[in-house]
Amino acid sequence: MRETGVVVAGGGVVGLTTALGLARAGVEVTVYDDAAVAPMGTADAVYHWSVLPVFAGLDVLDELVAAGTTSARWAFVVPERDLRFTLDLEVLADEIEHPYHLTVQRDVIVAHLVGALAAHPSARFVRGTAVTGLAQDAGGVTVELDGAEGPDQVRAGWIVGADGAGSRVRQSLGLGLAGHTWPERLVSTTIGFDLAELGGPPYQSWLGALQPAVANLIQAGPGVPTRWRFAYPELRTLPEETVDARMADVFEAILPDGADPLVVDWSAYRMHERVVETFCLGRALLVGDAAHLTNPTSGLGMATGLFDAASVVEHLPRVLDGADPVLLERAAQERRAVFCDQVSPASAERKDLLFHSAATGRLDARIEWLRETVTDRDAARSLLRKENRLVREQIGLRAR
Repeated sequence: MRETGVVVAGGGVVGLTTALGLARAGVEVTVYDDAAVAPMGTADAVYHWSVLPVFAGLDVLDELVAAGTTSARWAFVVPERDLRFTLDLEVLADEIEHPYHLTVQRDVIVAHLVGALAAHPSARFVRGTAVTGLAQDAGGVTVELDGAEGPDQVRAGWIVGADGAGSRVRQSLGLGLAGHTWPERLVSTTIGFDLAELGGPPYQSWLGALQPAVANLIQAGPGVPTRWRFAYPELRTLPEETVDARMADVFEAILPDGADPLVVDWSAYRMHERVVETFCLGRALLVGDAAHLTNPTSGLGMATGLFDAASVVEHLPRVLDGADPVLLERAAQERRAVFCDQVSPASAERKDLLFHSAATGRLDARIEWLRETVTDRDAARSLLRKENRLVREQIGLRAR
């Protein structure tokens, strides 16, 4: 049976970040991903300013910035009132290392991370092979695989489950994701209409009665067609098979008369607030969507997954060098506490602001709050510091 130090199940951004960090720490690591080719599309395209130090620590931030789009500004838009309130991370430039958000399409960032991983001879990335199960004992983990040549096994000291919401690692551990599913689904579209023509920066949050949404520029440049990601909610009671038939009404409500949004692609997702009971069980660790799910309106879901990865990279090499494994258990408890006490409530609060202000009769009050916030530098700093405190807490728990 083949052997490796650590198996990472899942070759997405969180899994590859974990693997690259471990490889740089001298750990022998193998990544297995069930997709034969890297998924395309715009999912997880925006990376919160808070996680950019994670990429910088892996020496990939500069090339990701060169491959993507950055902006320090984003706007809250109320289309039916023709209002736009813009916030700028520059007001925190003296407090945060990278005062901007980064947009990189998923296939691009995955390609860069895979390339960086390939520079380490002790690291392997295997596509088209799924982790289907595992068995633990005192000496390590026997990992069940299923690839092009059929079932197989590999022996590892540890396994990290970064294999998403349907994680086979989590299922093999007998763990569930407790919590709830929101009554809305999120429809994520890629459109050719340039929302910048309506005014505002490359990151926008739309609230009000016409069409609450989150939008961001994902592709633009010399000779490159402009593409925006525009994601909006609709009730899950509506038939999913007719989502595309309802899109015309969505864009008619917000775009100028006669505008053709050119829907390039779209996907529909359920939105959850869920978390596993433990991020660490024996020699198995869970990170990202395998461990927790939150609605995407705050951008904290991916950010928290990358902090999970950073925590594993911080602590697992120390355990491999002889530290007490209780270090990993303690770190996992802290990561779960951050999600439950900070991340999930913050995401729910942002969802309520964007998607439900009009329906709950609070739109006018929230417009006034936004107006006061963007016109008062101290108020803007206070709002942004709220996110900064959450991020600093995540970093502090990881480093303790």
